[in-house]
Amino acid sequence: MEEAGSDDRISGLSDDLLRDILLRLRSLPAAARTTILSRRWRHVWTSIPELVIDELHVPGRPPSSFLRLEFGAGCAQRLGVAAPMLEVLVASFLHHAHISAPRLAEAKVQRLHRHHFADDVPRRLRRLDITQLYLNAAAPPRARRFDAVDELRLSALIGMEGYTSFLDDVNNLPVCQTVLSVSLTGDHHGFVPTMLHLLRRSNAIKKLVLETYTQTKDPCSTACPCRLPESYRANNMTLDSLEEIEINTFMGEDDQVEFLEMLVSRCSATRPINVVLNKSYLVPLRTEKVSEMIRSISRPNLRVGLH
Repeated sequence: MEEAGSDDRISGLSDDLLRDILLRLRSLPAAARTTILSRRWRHVWTSIPELVIDELHVPGRPPSSFLRLEFGAGCAQRLGVAAPMLEVLVASFLHHAHISAPRLAEAKVQRLHRHHFADDVPRRLRRLDITQLYLNAAAPPRARRFDAVDELRLSALIGMEGYTSFLDDVNNLPVCQTVLSVSLTGDHHGFVPTMLHLLRRSNAIKKLVLETYTQTKDPCSTACPCRLPESYRANNMTLDSLEEIEINTFMGEDDQVEFLEMLVSRCSATRPINVVLNKSYLVPLRTEKVSEMIRSISRPNLRVGLH
């Protein structure tokens, strides 16, 4: 028998071996309960590459009653969820997820193509919040999973070689019906054609919220699709339902001004339109240019506020 106070044999196992043991349990509650065996096991279960969540033990609440589930960094790299009452799902930093939730209404995920939604998931959501990285021209195959969404929030980083991937992916996004929020990172590609491509897909929105994060200018090649003349043309696109335009981190740069002028020209000439420009405190605002722009787009149904 080992003397009191000596290390037990379980604690002496390597982390890799412990993870392999926990992986074979295939149960989140069982893996979490192993923390009582040894202090060293306390955080090992959070780093195993795959967990199947087939039971959630919360006193007084059966699994079928859960309306919201959140999974963040450290939970798992692969996730399976079957929740008949689930309405809100938040999942981050997952390599793959399979979701069965016939009452799902809101989802916040990173890299939508890594998540497989079962056939019982509704084709229309109340809100979809996604973060996408477009770094390479050759993107993995993506199929349209949702047809429509009331509110779409898209955070996108478009790399030097990723514009074609962005174009293809937008065609598979659900049509936004009410509120479109876009956060763009990267200065490689034309701002106007990027936004036009998004708006052509969701031209019935009532509110547009836009935020851009400027980095060092490093323009794409002259052969990039964003440089084609037709990419800058709005053609017959109309935004007759648009009532609110909010641009955060507004710096009064040429592309922002050009986009705003184009945007307003496509809106209804009679419906009241409220434009809110929240200036960036990182870059001095060219006041004279912005004032001139505001005067140029001024009309009776348009209200512009600069904050």
